[in-house]
Amino acid sequence: MNKQQGLLLFSGPTGSGKSTLMYQMILHAKEQLNVNIITVEDPVERLIEGITQVSINEKAGINYANSFKAILRCDPDIILIGEIRDATIAKQVIHASLSGHLVLSTIHSNNCKGALCRLLEMGISVQELRQTILSIINQRLIVTSKEERSLIYEQLTREDIQFYFENQLTLPNTFQNLSFKLHEMAKEGEICEETLNRYI
Repeated sequence: MNKQQGLLLFSGPTGSGKSTLMYQMILHAKEQLNVNIITVEDPVERLIEGITQVSINEKAGINYANSFKAILRCDPDIILIGEIRDATIAKQVIHASLSGHLVLSTIHSNNCKGALCRLLEMGISVQELRQTILSIINQRLIVTSKEERSLIYEQLTREDIQFYFENQLTLPNTFQNLSFKLHEMAKEGEICEETLNRYI
């Protein structure tokens, strides 16, 4: 959250903790970094005092596209966009990430590579992805054998993304995907076979 600009992307199914994590990050930024934060969400899930939060309302003509133009005029340090749904939002998110804002958003994909592919399909160039994305996290909230909830994730860093595009769309050997981490947990007895099969 100390970064001046760039894009932090979160993916995972409904209920995987994406919104909770993003809220914790902007809460930290508000309390510790004293920065100007604006969110655009559909709908606003949690009200936070001291942060400007815009709720999408298509009937009232408040959508991601026109909200984006308005919030950029306010020159926030950090922008949270609920979800990258289409090419229009994707282009605006990339533009904001390149023009001196730190942007947090979610995207629907099964893994980190899938998030990159979706952005490419939406017309974002390889060069734009390499310049803007700081991190992609694909996560799941699972119940362990001790009946505790645990966050499991795979993460692509900016360096991983550079490697990916420079090496014929292959990831570094050091990259540990979600499946690897879940199999390791199963081996250690932290999760049962049924849980493993549900999430891989």
